[in-house]
Amino acid sequence: RLQCLPYFYLAGMPKCGTTNLFTSLIRHPDISRMSRGQHWITRDRFQGKLLKYLHQKQTFEWWTGDNFIVETWNTTTRSADSKLIPDIIDSIGDGTVSTFWDYSNWPFISGNENCSEPRITNPYLVHHLNPDSKIIVMFRNPTDRAYSDFLYFDGTKNTTVEEFHEYCYKSIKIIKKCMAKFGDRYCIFNSAITDQMKVRLHIGLYSVFMKEWLNVFNRDQILDIRLEELSENPGAVLIEVFDFLSVAPLSPKQLVEILSSENKNEGRRKLRMSDMLPETRDLLNDFYSFYNREMALLMNDVHYTW
Repeated sequence: RLQCLPYFYLAGMPKCGTTNLFTSLIRHPDISRMSRGQHWITRDRFQGKLLKYLHQKQTFEWWTGDNFIVETWNTTTRSADSKLIPDIIDSIGDGTVSTFWDYSNWPFISGNENCSEPRITNPYLVHHLNPDSKIIVMFRNPTDRAYSDFLYFDGTKNTTVEEFHEYCYKSIKIIKKCMAKFGDRYCIFNSAITDQMKVRLHIGLYSVFMKEWLNVFNRDQILDIRLEELSENPGAVLIEVFDFLSVAPLSPKQLVEILSSENKNEGRRKLRMSDMLPETRDLLNDFYSFYNREMALLMNDVHYTW
């Protein structure tokens, strides 16, 4: 029984097609069908501090125990196999999409004591576990991402597009007021601020989070994918991801079989609510414009200006 730390992380972002990509990845024969969405780096290991009955769930042993078992194998029958190691050590990954952006528990991390904003964030933790980790992050026009995110988590309510506009306006006002006084990192990583907002607009400030990861990892260890390019040419994107992970290339037939799998985790109110108001889109586009330009410079890709 072989247990491993993650070799790669599908680290973000929510409502950017990550579930579909992850479902496709684990269909590759060289990638282990491990659990996803454990949120151990960002949340689960801190739960014991709040809820005693979850104490066991926060442990490192819990995270690695059942989530990253590759397979049960017999050394006697396979010891003569010259390809033993590649056959056994499949690519292990963590598909938790909060890893890239959710730093809300940073005050509990050693090294952040008595700080007003974190010195140690998630990329430092991932690097500590395995400095050779490969990071995959999916992005999407942040305006569309914010609306999709809201519809998904607000799926049981009867919010109107007019109310959504008001929520956006008030949320922008909250975070802008904070950032004007304390700066981006303090406010975006501060759950006391972001929890006041009815729309999770801070998740779409991609460049702020990317700078954290580029402070720790080499650029070639991070594969950034836009949902738009995945939608336009899924085959090419999958080939790029498999190459990034250094797994065996697939035959055209295998690739077609993976691509024909059903989409997962689509928004629950997608067909029951119209598009946001034009004035809401203008409001959000203006809010995100600076960070989109900054992201385009970081990634050297004009497509991030959307």
